[in-house]
Amino acid sequence: MPAIFLFLLLAFVDCKPKLVIDLVRHGASSPARNSSFFPNITWSLSNELTSMGERQMCLLGRLRRHKYIENQGLLAEEYDLGSIYAHSTSTRRALMAAQAYFVCLYPSGLPKLNKVQLKHKYDLLVPPINFTVSKKTIDKLGSDALPFDLPIIPARSVDPSVDGLLLYNDCPYVIKKVNNYFESESYRKLLADSETWKAIIKAYPAITTSYLYMGMNAYYLADFLIAAEFAGRCPPGIEESTVARLKTFCAKVLEAIFTSDEKTGKLAVHELVKEIITFMDDALNGKEKPKYVLYSGHDVTLAMMLAALKKINANIAIESALTFASNILFELDEIGTVNIELNGNNIYTGKYEEFKKRFAELGDVGGNKKEACEVKGLRKSDDYMTLPGTTESEQIS
Repeated sequence: MPAIFLFLLLAFVDCKPKLVIDLVRHGASSPARNSSFFPNITWSLSNELTSMGERQMCLLGRLRRHKYIENQGLLAEEYDLGSIYAHSTSTRRALMAAQAYFVCLYPSGLPKLNKVQLKHKYDLLVPPINFTVSKKTIDKLGSDALPFDLPIIPARSVDPSVDGLLLYNDCPYVIKKVNNYFESESYRKLLADSETWKAIIKAYPAITTSYLYMGMNAYYLADFLIAAEFAGRCPPGIEESTVARLKTFCAKVLEAIFTSDEKTGKLAVHELVKEIITFMDDALNGKEKPKYVLYSGHDVTLAMMLAALKKINANIAIESALTFASNILFELDEIGTVNIELNGNNIYTGKYEEFKKRFAELGDVGGNKKEACEVKGLRKSDDYMTLPGTTESEQIS
């Protein structure tokens, strides 16, 4: 068959995926801290997934079920223990986001697993929530929150203080780079020149530029206002469009940090890149590995990866990472084609060999191994065998 006809044939063949990797940011959450400037707008808990966030992640899981279970048959209708691999930071909002995602990926729940299966097959991930609290939420919100029973999902989780896979908290060089940026003249100039911050300061003069120059405080305030706007609680005098533009400001900050030099970018993502490449190699080589991988992380998780992927597609917008429930979807099909989507929009399509050649470079830290992020401190399965407020028998059955 002439090459041109083979190319045209492949172009119109809907190849089934062999492997899907979903890198997601948690859904809507409360801000990292309340703001003294807006005493009438408060959250009782900081950095927690809200019912809206649960709903977002449930809908994303339902979307994936429609495509990869109902339409393409990548995953079986009944949950299979070995077909899915999940990894979450051990922050409650990311854990609960993963939980909500899986509840709607497999709404019929999971088969009962005995303790031996759970202990030796995988580590166990469940959100550290009290069953009575979750029941009140479900009773109050019904199908708008989590409409099904809470399943147990086998997964891996790393303490955030040593997480070098989805965060940079165990990367001395990157941490130093972040801290230095928030004290830099370029950051102060970004604040001073920002029309968005000028509008906010005009509405609330107490928020002075001297306050904003105090490093991370401006970022925390942006986090507060974005959460308030998303929850429909925008402070009086500040337009929603002004708050929405804070995403652009925050994206510029993240991009400045993670694209400032090649070393920072590589050190931030090299462990995750290596793991993704390993999963794809195994899938193409026919090894018995998971068909579906979920990474549940944060805006900075996606920002680091998007900054890295800009080497493949320079037009990628890091601002997308600031949207709750944002996701980067990697799909490897039967003929070795890689497709990458950012929030449903294609940002890359190419043969795996070429993708691997360019992507794997990000996983090579060369002589900088001593400064690189490390993946250590994996939680033992026993840490998650029992939820607060439940007995072990209730948890396992």
